[in-house]
Amino acid sequence: EEAYQQACRSGSPRLQAMSLNALGASHLFLGDLTTAIHHYEAALAALRQEPDNKLEALIINNLGGVYIRRREYSAAVHYSHQAVALAHAHRNRYGLAVANTLLGNLWLDLGAFTQAQTAYTEALQILAEVREPYWENWARTGQAFLWRLDGQYAAAAQACYHVLAQVQGKMPPFEHQALTYLGEVRCGQGDVGAGEALYRRALMIQREANLRFRLAEPIFRLALLLLQERDDGKAALALIDETLQQVLTSGYTVVAAPF
Repeated sequence: EEAYQQACRSGSPRLQAMSLNALGASHLFLGDLTTAIHHYEAALAALRQEPDNKLEALIINNLGGVYIRRREYSAAVHYSHQAVALAHAHRNRYGLAVANTLLGNLWLDLGAFTQAQTAYTEALQILAEVREPYWENWARTGQAFLWRLDGQYAAAAQACYHVLAQVQGKMPPFEHQALTYLGEVRCGQGDVGAGEALYRRALMIQREANLRFRLAEPIFRLALLLLQERDDGKAALALIDETLQQVLTSGYTVVAAPF
């Protein structure tokens, strides 16, 4: 709030838009989606007075992310396509990679696997040129999950190992995701012991790094494994109860993706 007040005093609409975008992200993180939308829309309005195409694309992506959280998918698709079109129009390669990664995630959530694969492929082609590890690993973990759902276990495992080689000990959120999806692959291939070990590694990272997103993924998969393969309802219930307590304490954002 203080940064926004300073931006207002500066008289720069661009600085106001940057501050409003930061406020929107803060409220998104806190789970206050309505206020987040209000700040993002105000940021876009400020940019009409002092255009900044890269900042506009970032805000539009963020706005699409809020609508994904609200399960308002038609609006999410609208803003995601708008971000892709804006990046194309201004030849913003980095922005196009980001927009396509987020669009791929959205198509994956909607079960549109062909569209998701197209978006991830385009994003990764650009990211091979611009060398941005954060977004590359996000696209690759999404692609790994897509291949796992499609039964392409070898491709999914390869994507997970590629991510782990880059992020191990450096980017806990992606290490957490890659281990979880690799655990799914191993279980799908019939190696339940390896799958359980990978889920437990993901859970350990989740606790040690105090992660705030996607906390349910390894816990629910491990709980299901304990029920189906070990007939250990007590251990499964303890895991699920841990997640429910985190939801009650921090809100539903802890079981969602950052976007």
